[in-house]
Amino acid sequence: MMFATELGTALIALTPQLDPGRIQAWTAEVAGGADFLIRNKNLSFYTNGNIVLGNALTMALAYRLTGNPTYQAAYEQALAFAITPEQVRWPGRGLVYTAIPARSDGSDGAAYLTESGASGPGYDPEYTMLQADVATRLFWATGDPRALRLMNLFMNQIRPRIDTTAWTLDTSGGTRHPQANRTVGFYSPVLAVLAWQGGRDDLTPLVSSQIAMIDQGFRGSLTYTSDGMYFDFGSEPASILLAAGSRPARPGGYWMLSEDGTVYAFGAAPVLGNAPVGARPAVHLEPTPSDGGYWVVDAAGHVFAFGDAAYLGGAGSMPAGEKVVSMSGTATAKGYWLFTNRGRVLAFGDAVTYGDMSSKSLNGPILASVATPDGRGYYMVASDGGVFTFGDARFAGSMGAIRLSAPVESLTTNPNGSGYWLVASDGGIFSFGVSFYGSTGGTRLNKPITGMVGNPTGNGYLLVGADGGIFAFGDMAFKGSLGSSPPRAPITGAATARY
Repeated sequence: MMFATELGTALIALTPQLDPGRIQAWTAEVAGGADFLIRNKNLSFYTNGNIVLGNALTMALAYRLTGNPTYQAAYEQALAFAITPEQVRWPGRGLVYTAIPARSDGSDGAAYLTESGASGPGYDPEYTMLQADVATRLFWATGDPRALRLMNLFMNQIRPRIDTTAWTLDTSGGTRHPQANRTVGFYSPVLAVLAWQGGRDDLTPLVSSQIAMIDQGFRGSLTYTSDGMYFDFGSEPASILLAAGSRPARPGGYWMLSEDGTVYAFGAAPVLGNAPVGARPAVHLEPTPSDGGYWVVDAAGHVFAFGDAAYLGGAGSMPAGEKVVSMSGTATAKGYWLFTNRGRVLAFGDAVTYGDMSSKSLNGPILASVATPDGRGYYMVASDGGVFTFGDARFAGSMGAIRLSAPVESLTTNPNGSGYWLVASDGGIFSFGVSFYGSTGGTRLNKPITGMVGNPTGNGYLLVGADGGIFAFGDMAFKGSLGSSPPRAPITGAATARY
């Protein structure tokens, strides 16, 4: 079954590059695998959840490649059996709901296909991840909304066990893997494909981080001797690439924000309005996960919402000498944090406060902040280069104990959670747990650097000057700047549109 599904997928993806003889031979092999499963009565024998769902995928691929209606009927039989096997012979097997969905696509429910263990059939988190892998491939091959429903159910079932910083899955207590404190890498394509093609905007902010970790995890695959690693490389990242190849390319872009609230957009980033900040300077622009909106906040803590960004409240009155310096949105777009120069954190909507620095003595004011991809933590950076982490944000180092030639202005993180970059007003870059891609530290600047944002790929970043000059490094694409026609008011920061 597994060989047939991988060969069938390869044939569909590579048909334009294959000669007619190879296409005919591979088609015959996939059809032969499907015929064997039918003859052997595997389509009505419940082995385990990932296997019975894989049988359905084999039939779907055989039908797509041959057009033979026998395989279409076999697909319907196999899929129905995987979900609801006959309970007299197969008690406790099939799809088990832990949260009944109200939506037809299953996006508000949770379920798993049972996996056999020493105590009988039940829930195994690792094998539910494998079931999600198969359902994702099935959705790519057929577009069947029932496959999308299974993807949502499986993803929601295992999501509470996923560490989105380390990108591991807690498999403890499973029917097939009962060991306590056991984890495996979460490389499943289900998250990215649901975000891209399943309407799951809540997962979108996590995609770049997971892909960065998958890239890191598989880079050494050519040096491994494990056949299983090669199989995983050909199945999990391959499904992401197949889905990415069928979605429209997003050209990306970025915004700049000036002190007077004017928003400047470049590339695919949309202009949705300017913030009427008045006498208080605008300090931060935060895009929503969909890139269909953004918030702007001024130093007094007034929040202005545009596009699909929802207004959820502002800071109100501020103590003397305290001002808002930055803002971060939650992964759901239903909340945000405001951060002040004294390290105070104000949470709105579904944003959770994980702690702050308001009761601590700081060597320099807080100037910037950023949330972790899953919204379960955040970073703050002070002008002396001190970095402060809360929730699931991981500390990788700082410049707090080092004398600097220019104050630190901003911080941006690698989406995979491995580390972060700091930028000083002279364009100097300080890297912690991440690669260095270049800086303007040795370049004479017309105006100081006031902001920095990272590419969602994790392999580049962009610096912005107070005059609107843009400096792109790594794989960050240059989409334009204001350097030749400086804005009326200084630029206070920038934000990238997600790719």
